[in-house]
Amino acid sequence: MDKTGEIRMSMKEHEKLRVLEEVRGKRRTQVSAGGMLGVSDRWVRELLKRVQRRGPAGLIHGNRGRPSNRRTAGQTVQKVRELYEARYEGFNLTHFREMLLEREKGGPVSRETIRTILLEAGLWEPRRKAPKHRQKRPRREQAGELLQMDASIHLWLGEDRPAMALVGGIDDATGDVPYAEFFEAETTQAYMKVTRETVRRRGIPLAVYTDRDSVFVVNDPKQREETMLKGQRPETQSL
Repeated sequence: MDKTGEIRMSMKEHEKLRVLEEVRGKRRTQVSAGGMLGVSDRWVRELLKRVQRRGPAGLIHGNRGRPSNRRTAGQTVQKVRELYEARYEGFNLTHFREMLLEREKGGPVSRETIRTILLEAGLWEPRRKAPKHRQKRPRREQAGELLQMDASIHLWLGEDRPAMALVGGIDDATGDVPYAEFFEAETTQAYMKVTRETVRRRGIPLAVYTDRDSVFVVNDPKQREETMLKGQRPETQSL
């Protein structure tokens, strides 16, 4: 809240409030809300209590506007961000810290400090531990929340004809297929066309899920690291 009494919320907090309002209106379950926000359903219940007691202000972090007790020097923060984006994107935290100390003269920056800097800059996502056993993921509750994209390569036209790739997307909530098309091969261009046609027909999905095929990511660790050490981004196909 500022001096005028007005509550200022970030885009992330606005999205969190929207999801919680859907739970309060019984349009979404607490489990689904936790999946959308990346938190447990127990924490969703705590957030609902805060909103009930204090309104939207209950979602604003209490330390906003206060200087951190562990503030890192501005020059160090900027240097870590720039080096990670320019040369070391994709490195794990330990390896990145080693590069800072050995090649960049980065000084005694701890692994946790690096993690905090990259998280605040939106350059790092914490990796969750895999569950001990595979659990079936519940479907999303509303159309447009998640579009799953994949390809099926098959002798669609018969055994005497070349194999073709059926590339398309499926809405996770409804099972509906917004768009699919046959292509000669599974390529970046094919996925881009399917994405464009899906957006034209149904709008932009909230999230898109794909596998880690080489169409989307560079899977060769050696090739990826060599590319990043040259200060370049590891790319798949050029469009």
